[in-house]
Amino acid sequence: MLYGGENDEAAASETIFHTVDAAAGAHRPRRVALDKYRSWQWSEVVTTRQLALIRLEGAGLDALDVTRAELIDGGRGSYPQTRAWAQALAGALPNADGLWWRSRQAPGRWAVMLFGRLRRRPGGVGPGDLTADSPALPFATTAGLDRLDDIADGLDITVVRS
Repeated sequence: MLYGGENDEAAASETIFHTVDAAAGAHRPRRVALDKYRSWQWSEVVTTRQLALIRLEGAGLDALDVTRAELIDGGRGSYPQTRAWAQALAGALPNADGLWWRSRQAPGRWAVMLFGRLRRRPGGVGPGDLTADSPALPFATTAGLDRLDDIADGLDITVVRS
């Protein structure tokens, strides 16, 4: 699976910051340790074909008989259940390439999860379906860390360096 978003804020929210409690429900300081992510990099990709994505909003949530609070806003405690729903969706809609929804951490921004291609289902993203739109920028560079810090500051999250 690949997680991302429509911009840096949404992408960071769904990857490096995904385990941070949402500001409204924070029970502990909102922070992330950088060490685990030093090998990561900023990457901008575009699709080379039209993707079939399941929209997790409005009618999409109604069809699942689930609320946004249950599926998206739950935080880390709900991950086992949300993984099960994603697997069920992928099984029920075998041509789907992934899911998209409004980010929990970056309200108003779209987040995406793309399924990998598997032999047992026709959908999913495979080699050649995505291409780089610009050179990757490693987190470990000054520019990469500055970009991460700017987003963290805007989300009221502290990036902790060891």
